[in-house]
Amino acid sequence: MRSIATITIGQLIADGHLTMSDGYRTKQTELRGFGYRIIRVADVRDGEISLASPDYVSVEYERAIGEKTGREGDVLLTTKGTVGRVALVPKLDQPIVYSPQLCFFRVSDQSVLSRNYLRYWLKSTEFLQQALDRMNNTDMAPYINLADIRSVQVRLPPIGDQHTTATFLSSLDDKITANTELTVLLWAHLDAMFEQAVTREHTTLQLNEAVDFHNRKRVPLSAQEREQRPGQVPYYGATGVFGHVDSAIFHEPLVLVGEDGSVITDEGRPVVQYIWGPSWVNNHAHVLTGGSISTELLALALRRADIRHLVTGAVQPKISMGKLRTLTLDLPQGEPLRELEDMCARETALLRATVDESRTLVTLRNTLLPQLMSGKLRVRNAEKQVGEVV
Repeated sequence: MRSIATITIGQLIADGHLTMSDGYRTKQTELRGFGYRIIRVADVRDGEISLASPDYVSVEYERAIGEKTGREGDVLLTTKGTVGRVALVPKLDQPIVYSPQLCFFRVSDQSVLSRNYLRYWLKSTEFLQQALDRMNNTDMAPYINLADIRSVQVRLPPIGDQHTTATFLSSLDDKITANTELTVLLWAHLDAMFEQAVTREHTTLQLNEAVDFHNRKRVPLSAQEREQRPGQVPYYGATGVFGHVDSAIFHEPLVLVGEDGSVITDEGRPVVQYIWGPSWVNNHAHVLTGGSISTELLALALRRADIRHLVTGAVQPKISMGKLRTLTLDLPQGEPLRELEDMCARETALLRATVDESRTLVTLRNTLLPQLMSGKLRVRNAEKQVGEVV
């Protein structure tokens, strides 16, 4: 390949270094209960791919699918609806096929182009700005077509620099993934220890006897109002963060319980969030802190509570504050309670530290990525920045 600073995706394809295509357009008659699992836009998340789709293309259409069969190492890009999500296909234990709303890149020559570098470059502002300039909008959803993607220009540093940059960014993602797995394990351990403590010795209380409600402090903001006050404070709703604003209503650990909309899980449990630090909460989530028990123990008790009898509304499920107050909780007491509270304090402190570290790493990665991709920042300097804050 010619020694140039930039090259189009189309030229990389023409030179034989890269293959690119969209997915397979499946006909209704080709669907089966087994075969090639269909990967759609919703299955491509931030850096990973879900293999839980229930839809399959029959294996008898293998020849028709051709190269659109998924392979380990393919780089996926969502091209319709939510444009710009990127993931690297992992080692597969089952055959998959891509939907037409996905574009896959298959690197043929890693002495010229690193697939990991390509994965991160597709997440950079360099690519996203070019994609935005080319993007079309239909009545249904925005999209970018293959011809426009071929015209996008890629900045290609020497292959050694590509590998170094991709390895550094991968190390950040690996740490974030490890932290996420640790938080899942911590919650699972805490849930198990709560069950064990309740089995040993327990009492029954109404929620109203164990907690304090802070619903009167909630302030809903419209999307337009949030846009007018940008900041770093998370704005919480019934199921998670729905944006960020410039100031906080709360500053302490809280338990949020969904009030309307998504309020109940498939197991009949409430939708519970345990949060801490500066926060703003809207009127779709009840805001609680512990009273006779810690806020952390309250979160554990609610995670196992059955709230099916409290939910009203056929179209829009709702749990009113009045009904939530009457919820009966099983709580440990005596020595099991004291032991559980001590362990809960230690492990939730570790959980908060782990999540906070991941949030810092995500912010750093998102800040450093465009600078690394543009060549404005060297990896050794990026490593120094990470070392200063983590």
